Amino acid sequence: MRSRMTVQWQVSSARRAGCLQMGSYGGLSVRQVEFLRNQGFRVTIDHKSIVIVELATGSRLTVKQQRSHAEASLRYLWSIQGIDGLSFKGSDILRASAVLSDSADEAFKYVPDDAIEYLRSGSILVSSLERYRRIENPEARDPYEGLGFVAFNDKTSSTTLGLEGGYSNYVLCLGSRAPKSERRLMGSRFGPNLVKISGLGEFSRKLSDLLGAEDFRIADVHYSDHKMLCLEHTAASEIRAVLKENSYGTLNDEVLLKVAEQFFPLLRETADAVTTFCKPRRFGLEHERRVCFAMPRDVTEPIAIVKSKDLLSHLSFEV
Repeated sequence: MRSRMTVQWQVSSARRAGCLQMGSYGGLSVRQVEFLRNQGFRVTIDHKSIVIVELATGSRLTVKQQRSHAEASLRYLWSIQGIDGLSFKGSDILRASAVLSDSADEAFKYVPDDAIEYLRSGSILVSSLERYRRIENPEARDPYEGLGFVAFNDKTSSTTLGLEGGYSNYVLCLGSRAPKSERRLMGSRFGPNLVKISGLGEFSRKLSDLLGAEDFRIADVHYSDHKMLCLEHTAASEIRAVLKENSYGTLNDEVLLKVAEQFFPLLRETADAVTTFCKPRRFGLEHERRVCFAMPRDVTEPIAIVKSKDLLSHLSFEV
């Protein structure tokens, strides 16, 4: 029989009351570990956060078993968070982080009439993932925005984490194409005016500098109801070893900090890949191309606006 161990969240009633302030670990500044009811543990290091929703480790799983794991976990989250379910039929999982070819240096955006003058002034608005969870436009609202699963596999082990990420990112949502056959549908959803961005890489670099971002990444969105990224990585056994040192007991603050200390950069990077660049299949008609801006710390405002006439050279308008 295949052995499989899942670590269950267990915290004392006193621990539920708030967050625990931390000091310095391994040269990293750990600000806090905070329990979020019906969500998980939010771990913040160097002013950047992820939420660990789930952590399971054990012997290596097949792709089919990992798909089943994601489905079961998402159904549980739906039940406690009151989110409408998804259909997993025909959905696949992501086997590598999205990469954009060098030749894909343009993007498109449909906007309403009142946005045209705004854009002609050189103003660009970027949003947090949290904003897209709650945005008023039902065509753009995604309650799963920022949530995903990362499965690390090696020869003997699989370690799967449910993660919420993107807290320190701003995102610019664009389209990778704009064929005439789709313009009426996309225009009815987002606005009748089409804006083309040429030289997307240089445009994004300028926007990144104006925002004060540390870096930016451009990639096309992968559409999957499973929202899972599976990678071959030694972290599968390494995270399991950290938990084994704790006799596979309660995931308390100390154990979380050990995991965070050793794997936080990897967890943030992979969480961003699946939470920012993977969306449910119902959004597939958008053929979305996103620009993700990594800010120096968690963003506190739902939007950020920059303005520069220098950006206009990249924009052309079809009104």
